[in-house]
Amino acid sequence: MKSLYFYSIIWTYDLLMFGNRYCTCRIKSRRGNTFLDAPCFVMEVLSPTTELYDRGEKMDLYCEQEIDEYWIVDWRQKKVEIYELDYENGTPKYFLWKEITKENKDELQIVPFSNLKITFDELFDEIDNYGL
Repeated sequence: MKSLYFYSIIWTYDLLMFGNRYCTCRIKSRRGNTFLDAPCFVMEVLSPTTELYDRGEKMDLYCEQEIDEYWIVDWRQKKVEIYELDYENGTPKYFLWKEITKENKDELQIVPFSNLKITFDELFDEIDNYGL
């Protein structure tokens, strides 16, 4: 069984990135409370002031770090965009794998962690509780 660690800070070179949540199982890269390797999964909850950054520069940085899965959660539209890392001519690139809305909410899953369950309703209930 893999050990999962959930944190909300990512170190990228000398730049400190604040993801809303991320998940890693790479225990060998842990030194105390610090992880030296990129996580397997990152989730960003959009805000009007950071949306362009989350969809652009931040997504590019996560891709360069070869983070397997990147979720963009749009709380205004109640939608989750799931991007999967793949390679195009040897270069890492994100491809939109699936969009999850209320209509297909049962398809929500974190691909690298298929046994880890989060429901669409739980996700948006949690976001609503923060008053966004």
